Amino acid sequence: MAPFTVQSHGRLMYDLESVVVHQSEAGKAEIEKGHYFTYSKRGHQWFLFNDDRVTIANIDDVLEAQAYVLFYRIRSMTQLKVEP
Repeated sequence: MAPFTVQSHGRLMYDLESVVVHQSEAGKAEIEKGHYFTYSKRGHQWFLFNDDRVTIANIDDVLEAQAYVLFYRIRSMTQLKVEP
């Protein structure tokens, strides 16, 4: 991963693909307790994956979520020059 994270390769663009959200009791940030759900994008449409339910979500829901983990996809690698 070093060629993609350490060296400078010009300006790269990333697209947000998924957001993991952790909900816990008010005032408690306990990772081992609470509930996790995910927003993920397929094409240009966002979906909410919550236990056994999948529903359509909108970008406002995603952007307002209290993210625990974010997943990005690199938009273009054409500017990268990976050196041995």
